Amino acid sequence: RNCAQLLRSFATVMSVWVASPSTPPPPPAFTATMSEAQVDGPCVLDRASFCVMSPHWPLSYGNGEVCTIYNVELSPVFAIAFETEACCDVLTINGEHYRGRNGPAGVVAADGTLQWLSDGTTGGPGWKVCWRPQPSPPPPSPTSPPPSPAPPQPPAPPTSPPPPSPPSPPPLPPLPPLGPNEASAATENELRNLIRKAVSEGREAHIFVAPGAHIMLGSTPSPPPSP
Repeated sequence: RNCAQLLRSFATVMSVWVASPSTPPPPPAFTATMSEAQVDGPCVLDRASFCVMSPHWPLSYGNGEVCTIYNVELSPVFAIAFETEACCDVLTINGEHYRGRNGPAGVVAADGTLQWLSDGTTGGPGWKVCWRPQPSPPPPSPTSPPPSPAPPQPPAPPTSPPPPSPPSPPPLPPLPPLGPNEASAATENELRNLIRKAVSEGREAHIFVAPGAHIMLGSTPSPPPSP
């Protein structure tokens, strides 16, 4: 009977010892998403692009600024722009200090935390870091090709010089002296009037033409007699 009780007691102790674990299970690994990232301080969080910027970005940051970005997802952090006072204004990730123009290039924040600190003297342009790939800028618009040069124009044909003006006719010789029944006419109308007068008086009309001169009289109706 005593042996049976001892065996039952030993079996109970063994079952309790086997069921109790010797060490606690490890805690779950740190995970974070962009919806969980937070900023404590004046740094600027851009949730749409998965980025955080120094205070007043894109303007220069101020003096004596402190901020902490926490719950950053476990992705490589890259500096898109980075320029701080090299001696004293630092961004810290995993205990590593980034300053001057030396920004993070693919470092993973193991605890999901970034810390920024600027001293009370000189500021700087600031920084922008992201933990997601950023879209590439659009390619520049193609420039229009230069216009094609105009085809060469054929040379203009040489212009012929104008023909020389005909020589002026030589002056007419002077008329001989007129007799008592003779008259001279300088125009066609004067000549016609002289002829009409001679016909109306019943006299013969003789026309003298100087050498080199010419006349042409057509049949023109006589004007009506004056009343």
